[in-house]
Amino acid sequence: MVNAIRVFEQYFAAEKQTVLGLIGPSLYFRLRSDVKVKKPKTHSILASPNKYKICDFHYHVDDEDESQCFIDMALQKDKETIVLRFWRPINLKIEHGFPQPTSGMVFYDVSTSGLENIGVEVADFEASWGTVTFSAKRVERLGSPREQRT
Repeated sequence: MVNAIRVFEQYFAAEKQTVLGLIGPSLYFRLRSDVKVKKPKTHSILASPNKYKICDFHYHVDDEDESQCFIDMALQKDKETIVLRFWRPINLKIEHGFPQPTSGMVFYDVSTSGLENIGVEVADFEASWGTVTFSAKRVERLGSPREQRT
């Protein structure tokens, strides 16, 4: 697999950013045996996101200003609903079976990886069906879902 990554890099004129855009930062660094990087740390925005279910998912696109694009994701556990906004999302993948289950959902803090405009990665540590994966510049916690529709 490392050889495949190197072929990707050569094909894209050794543009690490392009390769990262294709496969995501955490997978890239895990596959590269010659890059000594620790496993990405989980993001502090929400403990154990895998225990929540996605109850609302909204992707806002601003054709005039890409810095204003975002994904609002409402997550519910028991009677608690949390809304997270992911700014400047890229590489969104939604697998068959969405929105359930998302039992392996994890948020990685990749802000120290040196990648331009990528600070958080939404991934799945179980590779379960219904997986939602993407990267974003940053994430913030918002109010209730009703407040977001104004």
